[in-house]
Amino acid sequence: MAFDIALTIGRNFENRARGESDDSPTAWEAHRKRGTVLRQTLDGSDDWTVTDWGDTFDTRRTHEDVVLQLSMIGTAVGLGVMAFAGKVLWRTLEDVAVDALKRLMVKLIPALEQKAITRAYATLPDGQSIEWSIDAENPDRINIWVHGSISVPREALAAEAGKQAQ
Repeated sequence: MAFDIALTIGRNFENRARGESDDSPTAWEAHRKRGTVLRQTLDGSDDWTVTDWGDTFDTRRTHEDVVLQLSMIGTAVGLGVMAFAGKVLWRTLEDVAVDALKRLMVKLIPALEQKAITRAYATLPDGQSIEWSIDAENPDRINIWVHGSISVPREALAAEAGKQAQ
């Protein structure tokens, strides 16, 4: 049971602010810089292995966003154990994955600060996504958005609502 994510990374758009095309030298520099930063950040990661770099190193055109496929290191090892232990171990795996995702977010913050990248999204196996970027008005803050939905049993929701009503 692997824990895989899609990591979407946006490049710097300084070329557009200058009125330049997405094929300009400035856009190409931003595209290559993003690739360099991602390779430096992800190569040798203790948490993630890149299974697909997507268009990160495309030499035909620049891309606003590139999508990489990452797999959490070590999650495939316990397949038999996970199948045996079921949900208890899956919850543990989720906790480990959340910690690994937090470390990934922290590793990418310097690239956001240096404007080598503009935004980052991680799409989780259940379809939910987490987006993070530097707050434009307060660069000491990181904006984090969680997109998606959760599904809970009606009984659990009713029980929780009953506790809060008391």
